[in-house]
Amino acid sequence: MKFSPTECISARIGILQRKINTIYRKYLSPLNISESQSSILLVIYQSKEVGQSEIATILNLERSSLSRNMVRLEKNGWIQKNESYHPIWSLSKSGKSFMKAVLPAWDNAMKEVNSLMGTEGWKSFKNFEKSLN
Repeated sequence: MKFSPTECISARIGILQRKINTIYRKYLSPLNISESQSSILLVIYQSKEVGQSEIATILNLERSSLSRNMVRLEKNGWIQKNESYHPIWSLSKSGKSFMKAVLPAWDNAMKEVNSLMGTEGWKSFKNFEKSLN
């Protein structure tokens, strides 16, 4: 065996994901929103109006995970859809107001993670991500 099990890239990335998620939860949990839900809200916020399949593509989420989170976001009154065959999602009035709390919390999480990664870590991460596409 060429590599040790402790060097398994998949396992290491999973560990990093859990550690980074802990940082995001620190900032987002007071708002009663998950990292996935905040990512979805951020995509809708940035896009203004967006289809569900486009959200899935942007975030690389499975349709079932996305649908489950969209139901929760809609139930909380933060997002709304039009009534077309392929619905287009947007933030509701309440969602726009909620984003005033989400954006600074998300920004603080990003700042903390970026400070831990450093400039070179961020560049390496982006290069690795690009190589997977």
